[in-house]
Amino acid sequence: MATSHTLTKTGAALALIALTSLLISGCERQEEVIHGPGVDLQNKVLYVGALNDESGPAAAFGRPFALGNRITVHQINTGQSDLLPEGWRVRLVERDHGYNPQRAIDAFEETRQRVLFYVSVFGTPNIQPLQPYLDEHGIVAFPTSSGSFLADHRYTPPTGPSNRAEAARGLDWIVEREGGAENVTISLVYQQDDYGHDGRGGLIDAAEHYGIEIASSHGYNPAATSFSEIVEGLVAADADYVFMASLPGATGAIVAGTAAQGYMPTWVSTAPAWSGTFFEPGRIPNAETIFEEFYFVTGLPIWGEDEPFVREFMSAFEEYTRGRVPPDPYILVAYIYAQVPYEAFSRALAAGDVTRGGYLRALQSIDDVDFDGALPEPLDLSRFPYITSTQTRVMRPLPGDMTDPQFEEVAGYARPSSVDLAID
Repeated sequence: MATSHTLTKTGAALALIALTSLLISGCERQEEVIHGPGVDLQNKVLYVGALNDESGPAAAFGRPFALGNRITVHQINTGQSDLLPEGWRVRLVERDHGYNPQRAIDAFEETRQRVLFYVSVFGTPNIQPLQPYLDEHGIVAFPTSSGSFLADHRYTPPTGPSNRAEAARGLDWIVEREGGAENVTISLVYQQDDYGHDGRGGLIDAAEHYGIEIASSHGYNPAATSFSEIVEGLVAADADYVFMASLPGATGAIVAGTAAQGYMPTWVSTAPAWSGTFFEPGRIPNAETIFEEFYFVTGLPIWGEDEPFVREFMSAFEEYTRGRVPPDPYILVAYIYAQVPYEAFSRALAAGDVTRGGYLRALQSIDDVDFDGALPEPLDLSRFPYITSTQTRVMRPLPGDMTDPQFEEVAGYARPSSVDLAID
């Protein structure tokens, strides 16, 4: 009996050792990938934040931008995208800040413990006050903004050229078009926040380079609803060109207001100033006439371009919306912006570290993303401060049926020659 008992105890001990070994081995396998907030390894779910403007002054393109993020998530979750490894899904944690910086901070505090990163924080004035909080918690937040100052902060990596680059490129094109700086007269309109000041700074620097005196300069509060003083000032200055670092609400009101007084200059703007809604029936009287000489500067692909990446997007848009939503270029912009954040997660997962620190390291390994050739130069986040791109082009929106937006490229991709933004 004693022998039998001894053998039983020995067997039990051996079984316990084997079980312990198996458990340890299993734990080691589990711990091959370390993770933090926003990552459910067991169920392969990634939680991602998005702080939108769907009710504020920039909602004209805030709403389509939010839709673009949802289309990207739908593609991933239905297995139509290889942005994430097979079996992984995304849960989008969204809040509407209404283009109000304090509401953006409140929304961040409410959601930050649930997400690994923010795929979008909409608007320059709303991402800027979050920067200290991003530092504190080590969270990357991708700005829906082209403010040049964002490139100096590790946790707000830009995805394209800055508003400063757009403004400088715009004046380069004007000078070339007019055959010399001595032939250029120009006024300036800008929103009085970080976005508007960035565009204003680019134009002023370029004007100083060329020796051009700005005929009149007009700032407006982001919450403004009346632009009569700006209209009067522009009419009085009577410049041949007006550069706009504005949002669509102000853009439409100012262009329509000056046209009503018989002043119809050539308008050139940063990309966020334009909205296809200007051509909607009944929105702005005679829009096709008063926007005939309107141009904007961008460094991104345009709706309907014959590029593999854009064709992929168009298919996703049609499948997701099924004709219920009108086309809008900002849906495409959001789709473009979302590529890098998810690419970084896949790299972090492959490296075995999807903590917030691991995510930042993976992000900063990206140096070769060009969206299947849709960009003139690959995005490079491996250098800091970030300068992901400086090449932009000048586009003219063509009046017509906004169910099929059309644009004409009037000046191809180039870096500003008047302002030093070189990335070499």
